[in-house]
Amino acid sequence: MNLTWIVFSPLKKLGTQLSSPLASVRYRSLIPARELAQRHNIQIIPFLPPSTVNELLPLLKNADAVIFSKSVHPATQQLAFQIKQLGIRLYFDICDHHFEHPEYANYYQEMTEIADKIIVNTPYMADIVTHYTNRQTTVIADPYEGPRGLPHFLPGKTKLRLLWFGHPVNLDTLTNFIPQLLNFAQTIPLELHLVSMFTPQFERIYFELQQQVGKNLSLRFSPWSLTATWNALHATDIVIIPSLPTEQKRPKSANRLIESIQAGRFVVAYPLPAYQPFAQWVWVNDQLITGIEWALQHPQQVIQQLTQAQSILEFSFSPVSIARQWEQVLNQP
Repeated sequence: MNLTWIVFSPLKKLGTQLSSPLASVRYRSLIPARELAQRHNIQIIPFLPPSTVNELLPLLKNADAVIFSKSVHPATQQLAFQIKQLGIRLYFDICDHHFEHPEYANYYQEMTEIADKIIVNTPYMADIVTHYTNRQTTVIADPYEGPRGLPHFLPGKTKLRLLWFGHPVNLDTLTNFIPQLLNFAQTIPLELHLVSMFTPQFERIYFELQQQVGKNLSLRFSPWSLTATWNALHATDIVIIPSLPTEQKRPKSANRLIESIQAGRFVVAYPLPAYQPFAQWVWVNDQLITGIEWALQHPQQVIQQLTQAQSILEFSFSPVSIARQWEQVLNQP
């Protein structure tokens, strides 16, 4: 097949491979495309100003299928109509709930009407799409991206190392959790490592957090990169993934949880729907502090559960496995 992904983020070369600072672009486009390139002809085209529809159309004339991923470009609808007129199959991949967004809602409704098929990242997102559009979807999860690490849990007696990594848009979940960490730090000193992009939003929140922490809860920051993320995972005891009970958070995929397990690190995570299938191996409960305490009391069980979880990841969430799911959907008429 001749397959084209249209992405809405700048791309750069990382070694011999394309990369993006946006996790959704890597998980939903670059990683499956990289695997499928072994059997199919693949194009990945950034659609960014000053690009125009007329400039892109000649690149698509031989495509069997075009996948729009994380699409918010204002000219996308025009491009989508032109693709349909050429008789090319059109797929719309959705990984964020924008159906009530003041700027994007109408666009999402129209794109779901144009698309031949809709692909989503989680079953919860599938329910949202069906609710707002009355259309059925195909669920394809995010693959893991990072190197596999040996399951490890041997925290020091004088300090527990915690890691939070992610996009600054999710920092609201962390600020909500900080008071609980401050209280727990009276029991055992904590070091909280943040890995994220240093945006104005992040700078403001990080400054606010610095005003709250004390000698029992230290804070440090590493600017986001893939290497920084893998290094931080290797150096931590526990990954924390707090969240909030909002409709914007609930459709989120389990990619941060999966990456942490792939790195061999225990996770305490808020019970978003996509996290629930992992509850037998890591802590998935709104009482995150209780999860940290449980891990400290059961270090050998932590290792055993992480070992089991990694086997599941290799079977169901490897880039190869996820690419096969994409291939199956894109092969269907």
